[in-house]
Amino acid sequence: MEIFILLFLAALIGGGIVQRITKSKAASVFLPFLAYVAWSVYHEFFVPYQGGGASFWPIDIFFAGPVAAVGGGVGASLAIKFFGANDDA
Repeated sequence: MEIFILLFLAALIGGGIVQRITKSKAASVFLPFLAYVAWSVYHEFFVPYQGGGASFWPIDIFFAGPVAAVGGGVGASLAIKFFGANDDA
């Protein structure tokens, strides 16, 4: 459960940063999700196998991907609320 909290906090910060840079809430939701999927697939296919059972990366993406997307959306909403909607100041 702790990993979901850490993932949510990382996506929250990432979503806020993406919102400030791109001014797009859709990008703030989509990019943390894509970053998590990229990390999960990289870890599954390019990091040497460490043993320990079957691979559950699709289930991992199914459950943790939405956590990253929601975290990015909340981060974008907080960035809009605290730093202004689309101003460059």
